Amino acid sequence: MTAVRATVKDHVGKEFLSNPQIMQALGLHDMVMCALVLGIRLKDEKKYKKAEGISHDFVLLLRNIAEMPMIPNPWEAHAEHHEQASAKCDDGSSSAQPLLEFSDGGELKDPTKLLEVRGFVHGVHLRRKQDKTVGKFSGVKDGKAYIELDCGSNAKVNLNELLDGAWAIYTPKADAEVIADMSIHSPQAHNDFMASILIAQMILELWELDKVHSPVANKFLSLQVKPSRTVLAKIAIPKGKLVLVPCTSKIASKPATGSFEVQDHGWSMDSRKFVLANPCTLPKDGDESTSQSKALLVPFFFVQSTDVMEHANMELHYLKVKGKSFSFPVYKNIGKIEAGEQLLYYKSKSKTIQALEMSPAKRKAPKASEATPKKKSKK
Repeated sequence: MTAVRATVKDHVGKEFLSNPQIMQALGLHDMVMCALVLGIRLKDEKKYKKAEGISHDFVLLLRNIAEMPMIPNPWEAHAEHHEQASAKCDDGSSSAQPLLEFSDGGELKDPTKLLEVRGFVHGVHLRRKQDKTVGKFSGVKDGKAYIELDCGSNAKVNLNELLDGAWAIYTPKADAEVIADMSIHSPQAHNDFMASILIAQMILELWELDKVHSPVANKFLSLQVKPSRTVLAKIAIPKGKLVLVPCTSKIASKPATGSFEVQDHGWSMDSRKFVLANPCTLPKDGDESTSQSKALLVPFFFVQSTDVMEHANMELHYLKVKGKSFSFPVYKNIGKIEAGEQLLYYKSKSKTIQALEMSPAKRKAPKASEATPKKKSKK
């Protein structure tokens, strides 16, 4: 600090004591020097490694203030480059602080620049700490800061109040978004929700049908698992006494292999269909406890097809629960089924098998032993 003052005295003279700008620069030099010694660091402030670097920058500032560019710099070899000085923010704007100019009396020539450094720019939202009054900063005029209050009036505020922290910058909460008519998004207008309601009704009606017809099916039928899965008659079944219901909780909207479509469902909200899928799971070895078994057997889904109409003893019909709306596919026996017979329904071949083109068989040459002897000619 002493060396710096000696440099000022030698090249500017004693009149530097009456120059407020030089005195303010000396004070700033001393504060930065003390901050270096005490290890105090401020955000976005140039970080010096040595005291000589601070003195070097002071001489550069002194040349501009005194308008004497030829003042020698004893600390020329100790210049420290500030890497962030030319850095740019993410939005492309420069991060360098604006240059603050002081009058001969030591006052800021343009106080708006200092306010901009602190973040007080046009349109920023402010809140007074004392009474939570809020408004928007609209600018500076005649040494006063103007704040447009939310009530519509303008308040004139001393600049020092902003710089001293009496007013804080804040981000207001976003305006409330209101949906005035919720009925267009209600469950009754939601396709998937209403489809779930319809599926639940179908499951209940299937259950009603199954409670009526499953006791007869359980009495008459058994399930062969190997070598192929098929339903067999345990005892003779009279014509028209057996009805198999596709009782399932798996009701999808897209047809799949082994699925059956529900009719007369009255659905019109979109183009989806409702198909009954196979829910069956065979019991595993050791599944003796019915309360813990996950097996589910529905005879309807084990009935096999045949392409020979005379072999078919079951036929697919659509049946409604009395007083209900849906039509469900069911299998019904179209003739008497003898004990041990397999339950089959007729299904025509989907593809015709092309007949093989046969060529005439080649005649085999007779063996030598089988050849007929030639007759001797008469002389």
